[in-house]
Amino acid sequence: MRRIDELILVVGPSSAGKSFLISRIREREEPVLQAQLGMIMPEAWAYLTADQFARTDNADTVRVLVHYDLCQQYRNGIFNHLPAMLYRAEKTTLLTLSVTSETLRERNRVRLNAVIRRMLGGSLWAYEWKTLRYMLHLSRIYKRDEAVKALYGKWFAFADPLHEVAHWTLDPTSTPLVATPAVRGS
Repeated sequence: MRRIDELILVVGPSSAGKSFLISRIREREEPVLQAQLGMIMPEAWAYLTADQFARTDNADTVRVLVHYDLCQQYRNGIFNHLPAMLYRAEKTTLLTLSVTSETLRERNRVRLNAVIRRMLGGSLWAYEWKTLRYMLHLSRIYKRDEAVKALYGKWFAFADPLHEVAHWTLDPTSTPLVATPAVRGS
């Protein structure tokens, strides 16, 4: 079994800015946030998606930063892979990206247009079709504010009882990027 000393999960819906934020952290462009998360040397952390984490059973890893997509991982009333991740980690930090429905809609629209442009340019790989279907699915979710609120509600209902886990929230559109402790029980 894979044991982890420190685990940080960057959590949010698709298009919330998880990949962008992780890239900035790994490039040392967010020193305040890095300090809040205890990431003195971000380049020393392994970076995985939730699915990669589930498929990997290597030797013990000291520090892992996980990209956790709520839209992809919430299935049949459960958050995939989370119990195993939490069980394997000595110390866990959750960083939830709090993004409005409007922001998610706009970012998803930009991504959807990019996929369509690639497809019109001749990229007809199965991956593009799968991505297109997924982006259209997200468009239907994101156009309903209550659907986005419900997704976040399910996430916080899962995370609130985890008192041994540090939980921060972050608005990735704010400047500078400073996380605040998640309000438990809200």
